[in-house]
Amino acid sequence: MRCPISQAVDEQRKERERAELERLLFVACTRAKDRLMLIGTVDEKGQKTKDGKWSNWLQLLVDTLSLPNEDTNGQTLTIADGVTVRFWNLTAGSGTATQGFEPPLAHSQSSKSIPAIAWLEGEEAPPELPSPDVRLPLATPTVIRLSVSDLLPPTEADRKGGDEPQVALELGLVIHALLRYGIVEPDERQLLWVAQTVGADAAKLLQRAEELTSFVRRAKSSQAFQQAQRAQRRWHELEFRCRLDSSSTTEPAIELVGRWDLIAELPDRWLIVDFKTDAVCSLQEARERFNERYVWQARAYAFAAHCVFGASSVEVAFLFVALDERNAVCCNFGESDWAELETRLRQRALEVLASLTA
Repeated sequence: MRCPISQAVDEQRKERERAELERLLFVACTRAKDRLMLIGTVDEKGQKTKDGKWSNWLQLLVDTLSLPNEDTNGQTLTIADGVTVRFWNLTAGSGTATQGFEPPLAHSQSSKSIPAIAWLEGEEAPPELPSPDVRLPLATPTVIRLSVSDLLPPTEADRKGGDEPQVALELGLVIHALLRYGIVEPDERQLLWVAQTVGADAAKLLQRAEELTSFVRRAKSSQAFQQAQRAQRRWHELEFRCRLDSSSTTEPAIELVGRWDLIAELPDRWLIVDFKTDAVCSLQEARERFNERYVWQARAYAFAAHCVFGASSVEVAFLFVALDERNAVCCNFGESDWAELETRLRQRALEVLASLTA
């Protein structure tokens, strides 16, 4: 025997669900613009369930609108609010309509203008609807976002494709992660863990494990990294964004997004350290590689530090960890450089955009 309280709660829940269904039915019916076609079965006696509720939603509509249950041979009836109803009664079990059945979507001008509720059976031809023109006019964007890496000129490896650029990027991420966690002599388990954290190819990292260990040692012993590590305020893998505004109202603003490997505030300047795994053989070759490819990255990093932290003096150090000797290529920016630097970065960004849209 059911508990009276649980029974009352269950009845209340059913009542709420039934009310919600009736609300949805009302919403569905009132969305019709010209005609509403309903298909279903209706009890001729109009019987309700044992609890006095409607046996189905179609019975509810028929009784609410006072629709006849007998065959009206397609004749129209006018109900409230000027709605005209045509009712076709289908013979039970035969699957065919009684005499006088006409498709309610006849292609006559009069039938198109008559709102209708109709019962019918069989396939219905889909209405022909006009195809709206959803094309939007082209507009000049107010802000264009570019990554700092977009500013770099492509290398021969980039033009050829392949996985060499991606491997170099992953090596740099792994080196910085190992330095951040204080791991200088990583074993296989640590390499697998770091590869998973930065999303690198673990198999390729294990193949270069010895080389990677030497990279980490050189990076840790570099003067730039030691200076950054001694700073009280320093951040690892800090993302940034800075805006290059235009004096012209017709040109969009440029937003540069990127990430510093390591940035630190020193007493006399801000220091940015970035790790490069390029296969260079001398410091002179590293400088040439910097001027050829990474100078735009250094400019963007320095200008972002000026925008984000208000830095007046910034040093950017690129550590080419493939070198045994001095491996840092540094460039410095001061207060007098920021206006010209913003102009040059914006010009470079517009050149990149022009090449992408050409």
